[in-house]
Amino acid sequence: MDGDADKKPRRGRPRRGDKPPIPWDDIEKAYVCGEVVRQLDDGTFERSYPSIRDLAQKFSVHRSLVGYHSRRHNWPKQRRDYQDQVKVELRRVQAKARALSTEDGLAILDAYLAKFREAVETGHVRVDSIADFNTAMRLREFLLGGADSRQEIQGSLTLQEMQDRHRRLREALATVDAELAGVVPGNGAAEGGDAPLQ
Repeated sequence: MDGDADKKPRRGRPRRGDKPPIPWDDIEKAYVCGEVVRQLDDGTFERSYPSIRDLAQKFSVHRSLVGYHSRRHNWPKQRRDYQDQVKVELRRVQAKARALSTEDGLAILDAYLAKFREAVETGHVRVDSIADFNTAMRLREFLLGGADSRQEIQGSLTLQEMQDRHRRLREALATVDAELAGVVPGNGAAEGGDAPLQ
């Protein structure tokens, strides 16, 4: 006879080792890393970070026991660190995506400029209007992160120009006589207000 088949179920309180194991690793991972709710259009995932109560209900463990385990192993700090790490990684991926798009743009512009050069050399492009070439070169310089040195500055004044204009205006006002400027010479009668009108 088989010994296991003859065993009867034990009556009374179960022994300490007979209790079902609690999946603490799974609970910790769900608390710290969250759970993926859905994938967004841009390829990232929307995450939900469950509470202690949610995890206790999901894994059928008493809430105070999950809370005790959370405090003992510092899960809230681990969650904050994980979220910071996810943000840094997301920024790195976004920066890489932007860099790839910049590289693609530069490659397209370089190909355009090469074809533009061929067209100029063969005489297929008018050379009296340089607007397309200028725009392409300015865009290329911008994508490379350099200053656009060919940008026109219109309507801006330097401090020296403003001081010169102010000096010329004061000189012009000094040469204008009082009657032409509309200044009434002050006299005692006029100031008193009793002067007869002529």
